[in-house]
Amino acid sequence: RRNLKSILHIGQQHYPFAKFILVAPPPVHHEGRLKYQKERYPNQATGELERTLELSGTYAHAVTQVAEEAGVPCFNVWQEMQDNAPEPMWHAYLSDGLHLSPSGNEFVGQRLVEIIQQYYPELAVHPCSHTGLYGNSNAQSNIPQHGPWHDEILDPQNYCHLFKKEEIN
Repeated sequence: RRNLKSILHIGQQHYPFAKFILVAPPPVHHEGRLKYQKERYPNQATGELERTLELSGTYAHAVTQVAEEAGVPCFNVWQEMQDNAPEPMWHAYLSDGLHLSPSGNEFVGQRLVEIIQQYYPELAVHPCSHTGLYGNSNAQSNIPQHGPWHDEILDPQNYCHLFKKEEIN
């Protein structure tokens, strides 16, 4: 807790206008982790977990406490993954029992978008109404744009004129 408080304080001190969201770790799926260990390191696999669901839950709880004390939003991945897809379905969010799978990345990305919209609406990016995607010129945001969208660069050899130099007051 002390280290996390210190990291947050340093960030807030050096970047006073930045917006912070503390993100707790995901749960650990024991069987998936041991299976990965045996597949990846067949001759060195110990059969012992280097991380556990209980320990990742302890870390997640500490993150939520620090966020609450500091008054910043928290995304408790550990809790929300298990709540969103009860046992054993949340295991699909992890590729090797520890790291996020494609569906885990999708879950985390979508929740971060929702948390930003809830706590920092001025930073929210809304997807294109036609494609549902965020990364094109029809996505909407109040964030000042300092360069072209990738789909506006038609000639990759001649694009410098597309970058606008804005005066900062």
